Amino acid sequence: MICLKQFAKEISFLFSRTTLRHWAGSPYYYSLLIGIVALGVGSFNAIRQASRSACEDFGLFNRALSGASDYIIQSKSESIQESDLNLITDLNSLPGLHLIPVIEGSAVIVDKNPAQSSRIQIVGVDPISISNLPQQEGLIDLRDGKTPWYSTISDSKRVWIGPQLARKYSISVDDSFSILSGGRLHEISVRNVIPDPQNLIPDDLVIADVTVVQNLLSRTNEIDRIEVFLNDLASREDTRVLDSQEQAIRSKLPPSLVIGPTSNRLAERSATTAAFRLNLTILSLIAILVGAYLILQALDASVIRRRSEVAILISLGVQPRNLFCLQICEATLIGFIGSAIGIGLGHLMSYAAVGMVSETVNALYYKTSSNLIVLEKTDILIGLLLGTCFSVISGWLPARDAMQTPPAQVLKRGNCSLGISWLSDPKYGIFLIFSGTILAFLQPIKMAGGGSAPVGGFLAAGCWIFGCAFLSGQILVWVSSLLKGFSANPAFVLAISRLKEGSSRHRLAVAGLVVATGMVTGMYQMTNSFSRSITEWFEVRFQADLFISERGLSGSASMLNGIDPKVLESLLQNESIAYADVFYSSQVRASESMTTLAGIDFKAWENRVDQIWLKPPGSLAVTKNAQPAYVSEAFARRFGVFDGGSVQVSTRHGDKLVSPVGIFADYGNEFGTAAIDKTTWMAWTDSARPANVSLFLKPDSFVNKIRDEMRLAFPGLEIRNQNELKHVALKIFNQTFSSTRALIIIGLSVAFLGLALGLFSIFEESKSTWKTLRYLGFSNRQLVLIAGLEGGLVGLTSWFCGTVLGIAIGLLLVHVINVQSFGWTLIWSPSVTSILLFGLLLVLVGFLCGCLSSAIWHTKNKNL
Repeated sequence: MICLKQFAKEISFLFSRTTLRHWAGSPYYYSLLIGIVALGVGSFNAIRQASRSACEDFGLFNRALSGASDYIIQSKSESIQESDLNLITDLNSLPGLHLIPVIEGSAVIVDKNPAQSSRIQIVGVDPISISNLPQQEGLIDLRDGKTPWYSTISDSKRVWIGPQLARKYSISVDDSFSILSGGRLHEISVRNVIPDPQNLIPDDLVIADVTVVQNLLSRTNEIDRIEVFLNDLASREDTRVLDSQEQAIRSKLPPSLVIGPTSNRLAERSATTAAFRLNLTILSLIAILVGAYLILQALDASVIRRRSEVAILISLGVQPRNLFCLQICEATLIGFIGSAIGIGLGHLMSYAAVGMVSETVNALYYKTSSNLIVLEKTDILIGLLLGTCFSVISGWLPARDAMQTPPAQVLKRGNCSLGISWLSDPKYGIFLIFSGTILAFLQPIKMAGGGSAPVGGFLAAGCWIFGCAFLSGQILVWVSSLLKGFSANPAFVLAISRLKEGSSRHRLAVAGLVVATGMVTGMYQMTNSFSRSITEWFEVRFQADLFISERGLSGSASMLNGIDPKVLESLLQNESIAYADVFYSSQVRASESMTTLAGIDFKAWENRVDQIWLKPPGSLAVTKNAQPAYVSEAFARRFGVFDGGSVQVSTRHGDKLVSPVGIFADYGNEFGTAAIDKTTWMAWTDSARPANVSLFLKPDSFVNKIRDEMRLAFPGLEIRNQNELKHVALKIFNQTFSSTRALIIIGLSVAFLGLALGLFSIFEESKSTWKTLRYLGFSNRQLVLIAGLEGGLVGLTSWFCGTVLGIAIGLLLVHVINVQSFGWTLIWSPSVTSILLFGLLLVLVGFLCGCLSSAIWHTKNKNL
């Protein structure tokens, strides 16, 4: 205990007399270090909170409406039909249960200013059933004190809205407003604005009676689910009671319906974006990873400046381990302060990031709100751990290096350094690259909901990144040797000779930049590959003249709502239409996960409707007793039928088998699509609502004129020509990668700053060299040029190594990670022009960073 107290006392004394003195003498420098940690942690936490907000708020309307139900009864297919309800009347004999039918869908609220029109979530419930529920926290009471309050609940023009929606559109009680749903224009009025003291109601929620919503969505006699509540609130905490009730309910359900806890539905919906959120989280670590190299360089520079001081302290009898602990304490403090600031910064940044993430989720998955940013305890804990741990690791390496340097040599020469050994030994890099190659072939881990996590691919990318970083220093030495006789200019010769020494400072500067360059180049390849694949898909797939869908809806919402069949029938009466490719869609369960079952004109897809066929129609044999289907690549990979076979899907009329006879490319649905003949689809689903329609017009038709006429006649439909549809699709594509681009910019900015600090530490270590060169007659201008050439060659080597690494990562992203995460193969498309321009920029930035760092250093040390 005495020894421990003495140790702590000595560390405290050294910290106050050395570390704090340096901090006070260079406040801007250490503020920069803290800011670097804060930026890395803030970026990670911002994306984490934004993705959680965008991907989880779909459940808020359910929780706001009913608090939290105990069970949910659902159909094995997409919806529950009225005929199914007649089969569950026996549930009324079970005591203590409340059954709440629910139907939900999306609509577009029409504002006077079309630019302000936005999507809303419309939910149908039985208000009387809700009013009879036992009181519980979070329960919304739809009663408003009017007598009788339920007299108008079935009025097709009466709805309830939340206060946020009322404020947004300046709507009050009894006001009317217009919405578009099912391809039709509806006029509805406000029954009441629901009080919301706990701020539970999202800003896009509209509530109405079940029958009202059924009419608005053109889904007569359908509901989505039945929520089940236990009357006795105390029994909800008893798992035995819950299990017993569930078994009793299950025994009275027909085979077409299933029951499960409410949490199962939330988990199922969350699983739809699991791969998206996982990839986004891993990408958000780029800023921290690059920032770790920056902290390593900065703390390394700090250790270099104090090397003489450390040597003197050791000579005076201070134990090296105490000085080592002092350096670790400093790194820990920098990491902790930076992480604490980064947590707050990340929370602020998340409000900007959630817009980007929400746009992507809106486009690809479902409608979200962007006002649900919550800073949780786990965010604080993870942020503190990440920033502090990275700082400690970064500080450990230079501290160990300084403690291993003999003080006599430091005092004598001033720039002796044993260096960071693993940067000088190529075997570490070779081992990591070899390990990464093996990991790239690992099979993905299956996730809830049927998705896959390409853990092996991500681990392989990590190994390659660190492996190339370790090898880059040796490559710097080789490049310098090759350029040795390139020029006889003294500045060039001196720059080359310094790089040929391969000091740990040069190797560290190259390593940090290689990580950023490799990641940027890899991401560029992925986005370019995606862009090229999407463009070619558009050219083949979108051959029709006009494309029809519900107005204002995209992603899964456009597939689930559907167009009113009567509206479509009226639209198809146009005499200019030569052929209409009607596409029907529903969500079904297959192998414990959800996928899309589509209805199409099966014969037309063989010779009239263009597709990119990975395996053409008829290339696969139909399994016995199965329905032939054209399946997307994502479906084939997800369910293991790329070479044929069958998949069981649950429908309203029992389990059915679909068997692929052809496989097509589809970059719009990562959950997979099995397309069967539309007649069979209607029989299996008991539905006739199409998701969208492609119109082929007669020759010599005026496409835009017909489009404009249809828009006037059918204001509830989105009617676009080829160019308009491609523009919208490319906009969605750009939204998808907006978060990725932001992370790349942050990582690259941090890397360039790291290069400047790395070069500054190199010049700080080379005091004796600069002093000697000045005695030999070199001017400050020549010394700055030498530094600039060093920086430029570091940039050149970093670009070369980073490009090789980036190409490898790009191939990994395109052919492994992307395939395992989303199930589709992209056309690998490296942008040679972008790579060359990026290399030129990197060399230029390296040169300028070298010149600037040298100029600053020489200004500070002009009396050297």
